[in-house]
Amino acid sequence: MPQLETTVGSTADGLVVLRSSPQAALLGVEDPYAEWFVTPQGERLAHLGRQVDPLFEPGNLARYLYTTALLRQAAPQHSQLILLGAGFDCRALWLAEINTGRCQVFELDTQEKLGQKQTLLEQHGVPLPAWDHLIPCDLRKDDPTALLAGAGLNFSRPALVLAEGLVFYLPPDLTRQLLATDRLLLAPGSRLVFDCWAEERIARLNRRVEAHIGLRMFQPFPFPVSTPGLQGGLQQMGYQMIEARSLTGIASQYYQMDIEDETPSSWWIVQAEVPPGIGSMGSFGEND
Repeated sequence: MPQLETTVGSTADGLVVLRSSPQAALLGVEDPYAEWFVTPQGERLAHLGRQVDPLFEPGNLARYLYTTALLRQAAPQHSQLILLGAGFDCRALWLAEINTGRCQVFELDTQEKLGQKQTLLEQHGVPLPAWDHLIPCDLRKDDPTALLAGAGLNFSRPALVLAEGLVFYLPPDLTRQLLATDRLLLAPGSRLVFDCWAEERIARLNRRVEAHIGLRMFQPFPFPVSTPGLQGGLQQMGYQMIEARSLTGIASQYYQMDIEDETPSSWWIVQAEVPPGIGSMGSFGEND
């Protein structure tokens, strides 16, 4: 039987399979390095994902397209980018809005995953630039704030934080701690982008994954994944200017056809900003 930590840690292997697929090419997904990271294990994980979740491929590809657009838009406004659970995401190296060196990039993931990433890039003649900091971090055990400080993050300046495909693998208490503005010591003007799943989706996928490989991989979000739930929870954690979108709506736009979710509005992409003062009230918008 596979081990939970090993399987969760290998999810990035499955995502590069999707980003190097014919479907990705048809959608206009850009990832010039994805095929370098494809492994048999990743192929198996991608196959499992397609088996248990009809939204696995269209959802992950749409999320990648959407967050890439957000990075293009937001990166020029920030001099610091934090990638939580960076995996094999190489956009810091090839995305023109980031790779000029003006932006300091901090990539957090396990020692194993970042080591694989650096080794494969160097084998293909892509050395890491000085402004791209790989920070080995086990979010269940380590203090990301201390590690970011050690890598040179300037806590007095705003940062753009991306946690893509991460929080549904973390215990809810840890997710709450990790996303709170006072946990990462995010400066006013910082922007957080993450995606999350509703309880119904987590329960359904856990049942199906367990039936295939004997593991329950996914953890609940710390507050209800709905318009009022996200609004209230993120405001309590100190955010304002909160915007959430259903991923099925985003995917339907990219695919130019209706994309069905077995549980409507069960996968969300959320953006929120750190206000200039404590206790500032924000706004919340939903656009499907």
